[in-house]
Order: sequence, then C-alpha cells, then structure tokens
Amino acid sequence: MARRRRRRALRPLPLLLAVFLVAVLLVLAYHWREHERQRRAAERPVAARVIDAARVDPRLDGRPVVARGRLTAEGELADPVFGVRARGLALLRRVEMRQWQERRAADGSASYAAVWSERPIESSRFARAAEHANPRMPFASAVFRPARLRLGGYLLPLEAVDPLLDRAEPLPATAEALPENLAASFVLREGVLHTAADPEQPAIGDLRIRFLVLRPRDAELEAIVRGGRLEPRGPLREPVR
Repeated sequence: MARRRRRRALRPLPLLLAVFLVAVLLVLAYHWREHERQRRAAERPVAARVIDAARVDPRLDGRPVVARGRLTAEGELADPVFGVRARGLALLRRVEMRQWQERRAADGSASYAAVWSERPIESSRFARAAEHANPRMPFASAVFRPARLRLGGYLLPLEAVDPLLDRAEPLPATAEALPENLAASFVLREGVLHTAADPEQPAIGDLRIRFLVLRPRDAELEAIVRGGRLEPRGPLREPVR
C-alpha cells in the first residue's frame, strides 16, 4: 500500500520535467529570434546622408555619406626624371614607343606594322622575330601624386582620384625643365618630347612622351567618415548638375 502511494507521488516528476524542457526551448527560441533580428538589422544598408564636405563634422564619424565638395591637393607635383612640375591633383607621364605589331592571317601568314604603344609589345614569339625585334622601353608611364588630397575639408587616399584621370589636361613640356643628361636625347615639338630627330619620321624604338595634369574640380564620393578622413565606398565622380 505504501509503495503504491510512493509511485503516485512520483508521477508529477515527468510532467515537471516536460514543462521545464518546454520553457528552456521557448527561452532558446526567443534568444535565437532576437539574435536574427539584430543580425538582419546590422546587415540592412543605412541610407547615406548627402553632406557638404567643406567642413569636418565630428557628429558624422562612422556614418555613410555622399560627400560633395571641391577636390584640392597640397604639395607640388613633380616628375623627378624629366623635371616637369605642376600644381594639381595628379601629374601623368605618358610614354609611347614605336614598335612592331604582328598580325596573323587565317592562312598563318604574318604581316607587320609600326605602331605607337604605351605598353611593351612582346616580339620574341613573332613568326619573323629576328627581323622585327622590339627594343626595351627605357622609360615607363607613371602617375605622380601630391602630398595630400582633400575633398572639402576631408582627407582622401591619394589614389582616390584615379577614376578621374581620363579628365587630365595636356601639360606642355619645356626644354628648360629637361635635365642635362636628357636634353641631348630629346626634341621638343608642341610640348611633346621625341627621341626622333624628325618626329614626323619615327623609327622603331623611338619614344614620344606627353604630360598631363588633373586640375582641382568639384566632385562627390560615397564614403564612410572616419574622423577627418573619408573611406571611399565607391569611385569619385563629378557631381550631377
């Protein structure tokens, strides 16, 4: 009789255990849903605020923005090899060499044309390589940058202007800027340096070198504000008017 009463007294234990497990599962489910909600909220893109970048605003630190302002640079631009100097956002040296270019026909025959190319054309695999060897380029194209670059009052990475380099304007070279060791090797014609004595009759291996400068301009940029700097989230572009 006493044993039956003990068994009846123990019957609520499985029920209590089941209730406890359900409660634990409900708590876990709640925390999982809350975690997922916070994760989705963190991944949801925040609309970028359009700002005038003229002055640094500490309240924007860490926020995404579309910054609009004037692109300016600090420090002189200089090509140390050719002595060309300028003020601007970037100085470009464009070096082209007269080279052989091979064209293969459907029947496998090869023809050759002399072309200007900014990149070396590999000639060792030409069908008639011995007759059409391209010399090594003694100088390469280059981009020279300022000490600092700003959009309004905010600092930018110096390479941020690269999407705008195709807006660079010709900058005529001058004979006075050429170092003595190069002055005898180049002819100046309309602001362009040539190694050919007659620029109208260049030979294979002759060079022509042009310079361009990217001037200050208005621009806008999608970025994250980090103190007095902008971390680009997209390319610099000219503002839509």
